[in-house]
Amino acid sequence: MKSASAAMSFIVLVLMAMPVCSLMAQHSPRQTITWQDTVREYLVHAPQNYSADRPLPLLFFFHGMGGDISRYEVFEDFQAIADRYGWLVVLPQALPAVVEFMGYPVDLGSMWNADLAVPLGDTVYRPNAEVDDAGFVLALIDSLSEVYPVDRDSLFVSGVSLGGFFTHRLAIDYTDHFTAAAAVSGYMATPLARRSPSRHFNMMHIHGTLDNVVRYDGYSEPLIGMTPLLLGIGVDSTIAYWVRQNDCDSVPVVDTLPDRVDDGLRFVRYTYLGRSDSARFQFIKVLGGEHEWYSDTLQHDVDYIAEIHRFFVGDSSFAPDIPTSGIVENGDNIVRVYPNPASDRVNVVLDHPVQMALLDVRGRQISHWNFPAGCSSVSLAGCQAGVYFLRDSQGHVAKLLVK
Repeated sequence: MKSASAAMSFIVLVLMAMPVCSLMAQHSPRQTITWQDTVREYLVHAPQNYSADRPLPLLFFFHGMGGDISRYEVFEDFQAIADRYGWLVVLPQALPAVVEFMGYPVDLGSMWNADLAVPLGDTVYRPNAEVDDAGFVLALIDSLSEVYPVDRDSLFVSGVSLGGFFTHRLAIDYTDHFTAAAAVSGYMATPLARRSPSRHFNMMHIHGTLDNVVRYDGYSEPLIGMTPLLLGIGVDSTIAYWVRQNDCDSVPVVDTLPDRVDDGLRFVRYTYLGRSDSARFQFIKVLGGEHEWYSDTLQHDVDYIAEIHRFFVGDSSFAPDIPTSGIVENGDNIVRVYPNPASDRVNVVLDHPVQMALLDVRGRQISHWNFPAGCSSVSLAGCQAGVYFLRDSQGHVAKLLVK
């Protein structure tokens, strides 16, 4: 017999499967765009004192299931990144999802169409499968470009929990629109594993080994007497997928990040380098990590946002070795460049104002600039495809690939 208690049990189980991040009151004004006859909402934060003649990298951050963008703690941390490095940061709002369970409509809260296919009994639930969230994101890029000087070669996506699932979907189904992506506590929905991105793509994934919400093995932690929900393909299969798709070395570069804080966690970074080009996959395994967003370096060894930003702009210490005629890269990330490889323009991120030279692989100077602190964009006109180096006046070097 159909019962309200059965429907309630299903609601509890699903909400246990993918809860939102910790929330706090925010007062950023919501903005709107009409997409497919539906008013869609988002928050946007532009860097302070940005210039209309300097292209802005654009970063989307996607909230978890049930998320409300007016009360999202993580957005504050991304705003700090925007102000420090000169990025445009956008937090879109997902639409409510309703599914029918045993004849009852069940409100699941806001959900992205991440191509989820969650089996429960004889039914496979696909929440918001009819919603074109990807189209909304692409339309939002066009809309923002009419207001801000958006750098179309520097479009990044990141998300947590269900937002992480959606991040994987954008990286696979809409590869050509984005530069790199980073998913936290949310892997691939099962249908995605049967598809492939249109090209090699820089992808990052972060996951805790003790996550009982989006479990490491692809399931949710079940309630007593209930069957766990199959959410996706799990972490190990997600790693294998991206290593294969990016034609990466099967053996990663492994480094355990410094254990400075007594938080019961260890952060181990696995970087899989591309064999045929510079595309890579990076995985940060959080030993003892739960379904949390670790962002305070005073309380934890790693700040997720800092690691994501470092991955997006390029970590030169993981670049493949090449002949350098005496030029040696510094693995200190003082000089950070993106996109890398670049074509027409490249962005240079610096903590301090310095003089910077562009050198070819033989060490000959091609160009020279005086850069302020923050993010600067320079033209690569006249540079043929190949390997170059950016070296500042203090001897710090970063490798740049021009395609």
